[in-house]
Amino acid sequence: TNSDQEGTFSVQATDDKEFVTEVSPQNVTLTEGENATVTVTLAAPSDVAFGITTTVTLTAMTSSPGSFNFLIFRITVTPPYPDNIPPICEVTSQSSDCMG
Repeated sequence: TNSDQEGTFSVQATDDKEFVTEVSPQNVTLTEGENATVTVTLAAPSDVAFGITTTVTLTAMTSSPGSFNFLIFRITVTPPYPDNIPPICEVTSQSSDCMG
């Protein structure tokens, strides 16, 4: 949310593993009290190990010197399709004799 006068902000994202591929939109114009949604797209290489974490810094700057704000967050690489489906158990045979 813009807490100052109307302005155009340049938005950038960087991360320590270089997974950031896109920031959209890269510029937003906001009046005082207005906010905007910015999408940051990351893509990990196919050979990266699950569990690797990258630290992302999102920065919004105006043309005024020293006028900026930032957000730091972490993203962890997880398997693309986690197994969230419980197993299905079936009785395949049944015996009334427990002795053998």
